[in-house]
Amino acid sequence: MNSESPYVQPNINQKIPSSKSFQIAKILLGLIVGIIFGLILGMNLGSNKLTPENLKAKPVFSRQSAAIEGKVVKVDGKWITVKNQNGTEGAFETGKTFYINKTTSDNQQIPDVDPESIDLNTQLTVNLDMVEDKFTISSIIYNVPYKAPPPIPTASGSAALFRPAEMGASESSKSAKQP
Repeated sequence: MNSESPYVQPNINQKIPSSKSFQIAKILLGLIVGIIFGLILGMNLGSNKLTPENLKAKPVFSRQSAAIEGKVVKVDGKWITVKNQNGTEGAFETGKTFYINKTTSDNQQIPDVDPESIDLNTQLTVNLDMVEDKFTISSIIYNVPYKAPPPIPTASGSAALFRPAEMGASESSKSAKQP
């Protein structure tokens, strides 16, 4: 090989001279590119946010539901007026799949579909479904008053009674009371 080659080999240990203005320009260019990239990315992600306008344009939910704890105060054909626990009233139409579920004190279920059979001013739960921007009543479920379970029989055959006053008593005082 000829030592007088027309090609000059670069010195890899040699540093490229840089000025402070060149370093500042690199930083500013990086910031500008980052901001532009962030804005473009943000606009694309922003279109997936749930807003009322987006929901109408691209429905996400097929159905929304709500429940009212209260009383039915009026029935007028398919329209039922409900009064919630705070005293606020609202009238709703029965939906296509409307049903009533009454539960008796002995836990028997009595299904019904006739709005006129609703007992007025009785504590119940009204379930609503929103279909096509309108809430309709899907079901009415009567709240059954709590019925205490019967006492649990003991080994001796008599029923054990729970006495809250004895909860804090020590074992020695309990055994002293027993014959």
